Amino acid sequence: MNKNKRKTIILDTNIIIKDPNSITRWTPMVDIIVPDIVVRELFSLSNHGRISKNLIHLWEESGYKQFIKEVEIDNLVIDRRKVSSPNTLSRTDLLLAQYTQSLSGKSGSDVYLATEDRKLEEYCQSIGVKTLRISDFSRIVSEYVTTDLSETNESIGSEQKKLIRFWVVSFLILLICTGITLYFQDKIIKYIINSFLPMLHKNYKVIIPSSLPVIGILLYWFRSLQRGLYGLVETGVGTVGAMYIFSINDNQNNINSLTVISIIGSLYVIVRGLDNFYQGIKGSKLEPYVRKFLMEKQKK
Repeated sequence: MNKNKRKTIILDTNIIIKDPNSITRWTPMVDIIVPDIVVRELFSLSNHGRISKNLIHLWEESGYKQFIKEVEIDNLVIDRRKVSSPNTLSRTDLLLAQYTQSLSGKSGSDVYLATEDRKLEEYCQSIGVKTLRISDFSRIVSEYVTTDLSETNESIGSEQKKLIRFWVVSFLILLICTGITLYFQDKIIKYIINSFLPMLHKNYKVIIPSSLPVIGILLYWFRSLQRGLYGLVETGVGTVGAMYIFSINDNQNNINSLTVISIIGSLYVIVRGLDNFYQGIKGSKLEPYVRKFLMEKQKK
């Protein structure tokens, strides 16, 4: 193996369980990848008491500090032409092997699948995928100067508190602004109608075409800088819109197709806002907790 060439190593579940240090050491010359299907297996084993909760904590810390990279491969389609019959491998094993193979063709680094599963090893050899055992993996990482997870705990602690404080304050501000808007919605709407609509009506051919692109660019700029915060604001806008629709259609007889479409539109904005919020907190300390909550809900 060329020591000077960058390496990418995909970890199987059994590697992380047998050697938790596989996710707690970092070196710039080795990219450690943990697929989403492996993460789900870890959570499932932890929920059933088969592995320690501490291992989940190590994964959360490693992901937050970017010692490891999580990738989504569960939605990939297995190439059945590369699977001999009879097949004794699980869907997870096939996905791991074929993802590693696809990555080998795209990446400029040496790509390996680290696993202790002999049948998976044999399958990988049959499709030209390089594999590593725990001993091989440890030897490769030990060739470089590494940073251990415990060495970064102090500096990260204060950043975690600041980040959590930021999102809590942002969420509270959103709730307050949403509440104020709903409480004074009649006055706000009346003010907009009396102040802006007359001017807009006179110059709408100029104002609308010229202002919408500018507003769109500013919102996109805001989203690119603070996607999580943008998502919270977007969720608030969708909520206010839905509440306003219900307030002007409090009589059941007034509900028509336009009202239903408006409600669906508000719901879409809320879902988009939540998605932007989640995308915005990816890589932060909050992400593991959100993912853990969603995964536990999926299992029930």
